[in-house]
Amino acid sequence: MAKARDDGSVGAFLRNPERNAGYSQYPVDRLEREGNVVRLIASGEDGKPNRVVVEGRYDPGNDRISIYFPTRGGTFDFRRVGEQELSDFYPRGRPSAKYAYSPPPRGDDGWPTASLEEVGIDRATITKFIQKLIDTTMDSVRALHRPGMRTT
Repeated sequence: MAKARDDGSVGAFLRNPERNAGYSQYPVDRLEREGNVVRLIASGEDGKPNRVVVEGRYDPGNDRISIYFPTRGGTFDFRRVGEQELSDFYPRGRPSAKYAYSPPPRGDDGWPTASLEEVGIDRATITKFIQKLIDTTMDSVRALHRPGMRTT
C-alpha cells in the first residue's frame, strides 16, 4: 500500500497476507518518485543510512506502478483502488463481492483435481476462512498481528 502522509512523503509497505510475506524481505517505509522512476525506500535504523529496497516505473497513462521483485519471480503492477484519483495503491482491488467457492477446473495436464467435499473438507469453513483473508484490511504492515487474530 502507498498512501500520502501529513508531512508530504508517501508512506508505503509491502505485504501479502495470503502468504504472510512482505515486510521482512522488503522492509519498506516509503515510496519516492523521480519522473517515472519509483523507488521503495527502507528507513535507516540505528544510524544506518536509508536504502533503496527495489525500484520500478510509474506509468502515468495507465496510472500504474510496476515494480520488479527479483526474489518473487517477476514484475508486479499496482493500481489505485476505486474511482477516486487520490485513492491509495493496492496490489489488488478492494473486494466488491463475497467469495464464492468453485472447484478447480479439470485440465489435461495430468494433475488430479477434486471439490472440497470430495476430499472431506467442509465448504463453509473454507469459505469463511477465504472471506476473512479477503476482508482483512491492509492498513499497516502488521495488520494480521492484531489481538484476537491468529496467524501461522
